Amino acid sequence: MTYNEVYKTTGRGYNLKLGAIYRVNEFLRLGANYQTPTVLNLTDVYSYSMTTVFDGGDDVSASYPENGGIYKYKIITPMRYGASIGFIYRKLLAIGIDYESLNYGQANITSAEPSYFSGVNKTISTKYSQTSNLRIGAEVNIQNVFVRAGYAMYGSPFGNTFNGKFTRTTYSGGIGFRNKNWAFDIGFVRSMYDEDYFMYNSDYVNKTDLSISNTNFVATVGCKF
Repeated sequence: MTYNEVYKTTGRGYNLKLGAIYRVNEFLRLGANYQTPTVLNLTDVYSYSMTTVFDGGDDVSASYPENGGIYKYKIITPMRYGASIGFIYRKLLAIGIDYESLNYGQANITSAEPSYFSGVNKTISTKYSQTSNLRIGAEVNIQNVFVRAGYAMYGSPFGNTFNGKFTRTTYSGGIGFRNKNWAFDIGFVRSMYDEDYFMYNSDYVNKTDLSISNTNFVATVGCKF
């Protein structure tokens, strides 16, 4: 018996991002930003087929749908808004803090059949909630050698911030070298989060507690000419 499943999703999305920065003085900058909901127009192309070959040599084949299926739908992600503050001390030290807020419960899915995703959208609005993202970064300039450090917290779509399941914490660091014509940077980013995993329906199996972490190392080289 051979079973084949083909599933392909394509689409396009659009949103609008607005932002402004106000320089209070040489030391302090204030910023604000807003991002509209992202609208994703998606199309699924799918087909399923099965062929069974018996010991006697006969075979039976079936496919669904016969000429393949096409389904179009739209996903709308929540809007985002935030504020930032930056501190600059001469050309020696720079510190930036970004705060962002969004409500995952505002996401929804629609299609040509209005009632098709009503249950999904009801679950989204009741299960997901408001959360926040926070990013902090600093850079020190020591005679064309730049030392960097960063921290980021991405809140859980279920409402937890700074700690709790599905809240992602990221630490980063790096060093860069500069002169008039070239630049070289190396850095690392370490992310950690905990989540609950259900292999099957939660009515029938207990959850598995997962602690996930990963570390990425990055190197870049730049040249001006």
